[in-house]
Amino acid sequence: MAQSDAPAQQPDPAYDVGHTHPDVSGGWLRAATFGAMDGLGSNTALIAGVAAAGSAQTVVLSGVAGPAGRGVLHGAG
Repeated sequence: MAQSDAPAQQPDPAYDVGHTHPDVSGGWLRAATFGAMDGLGSNTALIAGVAAAGSAQTVVLSGVAGPAGRGVLHGAG
């Protein structure tokens, strides 16, 4: 890729004063949604991995123990 001879333009400070993105904050609902989706995805992957190598009782046990363990971990900080 060829480099251009033009110098890199710096942002104009007159336009950058008070520049924010208030529409991407999301608050607690966004964090809760991402946390729930992450928990569902990781638990599904755990169960799928155990199901490939274990019995039905082992799959059920891992399906319960995974979220319980994560809950204790997150509660401990």
